[in-house]
Amino acid sequence: MFVRDGETSADISITLRNQGRDAFKPEVYGSSIIVSQRINLDGSRSYRLKSKSGTLISSKKEELVGILDHFNIQVDNPVSVLTQEMSKHFLQSKNEGDKYKVRKIF
Repeated sequence: MFVRDGETSADISITLRNQGRDAFKPEVYGSSIIVSQRINLDGSRSYRLKSKSGTLISSKKEELVGILDHFNIQVDNPVSVLTQEMSKHFLQSKNEGDKYKVRKIF
């Protein structure tokens, strides 16, 4: 259901800030980590983890899980990355569509 009608796949990409003393493998990824996911029409998924320069570092799900664990990102819980005020607004929204609008949260 994430793939547009008439297409065979969908690509999703996010960039994570990777700076400071809590950075994840900064010598490998640099100051940001680009996480790309391809979702195919049959439901299969593939991952690409790239450095700030766009160099492919890994395509293993285990590496992605390591990054998520390192940054304590709970992908099944969108409230975990929101501020307290934004979480309150998110949870109180009466319109289901509002919960899925893209917002800048930082």
